[in-house]
Amino acid sequence: MSFSANSVMSYEEFSDVMLNAINENLPTERKLTIRKVNKNNSTQKDGIVFSDMESFLISPTFYMDDFYANYLKSEFPIDDFALEISDFYKRDYDPTPLELLDIESIDDIKNRLALKVVNTELNKSLLEEIPSIPFLDLSIVFLILNIEGDGNVSSTILTNELLKDFDITIDELYEIALSNTEDLLGVKITDMASLLIDMLTSAPFNPERDNAEELEKIIEEIHKDQEKINMYVMTNRTGFNGATTMLMSPLKNFACDLEKDIYIIPASIHEVILIPVTSEISLDSLLRIVEDVNQRELKKSEILSNNVYYYNYEACTLSVAEESNFQL
Repeated sequence: MSFSANSVMSYEEFSDVMLNAINENLPTERKLTIRKVNKNNSTQKDGIVFSDMESFLISPTFYMDDFYANYLKSEFPIDDFALEISDFYKRDYDPTPLELLDIESIDDIKNRLALKVVNTELNKSLLEEIPSIPFLDLSIVFLILNIEGDGNVSSTILTNELLKDFDITIDELYEIALSNTEDLLGVKITDMASLLIDMLTSAPFNPERDNAEELEKIIEEIHKDQEKINMYVMTNRTGFNGATTMLMSPLKNFACDLEKDIYIIPASIHEVILIPVTSEISLDSLLRIVEDVNQRELKKSEILSNNVYYYNYEACTLSVAEESNFQL
């Protein structure tokens, strides 16, 4: 069953059709339903969850909102997707309700604790319910990770309710989670030129549309201008919640290797852009880039900050960038 833009369903109609198609492939005693799930920056999404589960250790893997967005863009084979999703839930998905978890001390979860940075202003309500540490205009919060056999990572936010009986300070919690985050998720810093070349060379080649000679020339130009494209993308191995890498030692090592201070542009909650300091870049221009990306390119749930950050490699300090940082 596919639906095209010629007969566009409303979100409610699409959700009903999609959910019925998924449930037809599941056992009678385990049916899926849609529940509102609180996400980053005070946003909500419609998670596809088992109807007999009230709360989860791990967030839903699929969201109806995402399927509907894909449906609006192109033909959407509902039966194929429904079968794939139901197979996943039958085979791989084992959500454990929080109340059934055997968590008696911090030792039961400490090897899975990790960090995430969120915008403080946009997450005021959430921050009242969870342990956090103020960090510039952001807050550091704690995740419980679930790393699956195929390397996929899912998580849930550690709450005050879960933490209340644990004998541990917030500083101790931070040290454990920081070490885990770097060990389990790692840090990747890639120069922008290499990313551009990878994007060009990994895209499927269409001889009717693409010109091989032209492509080679573009790649050659990127190689020639590699030093001019003095920008780097920093994230983690999963590319998810990768802005947290700002807290980790590879940033210090990167700056020390270059012997330069670094501007850090919060591209999203998933990655940041590193730009070695030069006299040719103004703070105003960087702030305009951040504002434009946040307004035009990102979903609200993906926004990290409207500020630019500044890493001083000699002092090993990270701060919100100000005009005084830019006086070289």
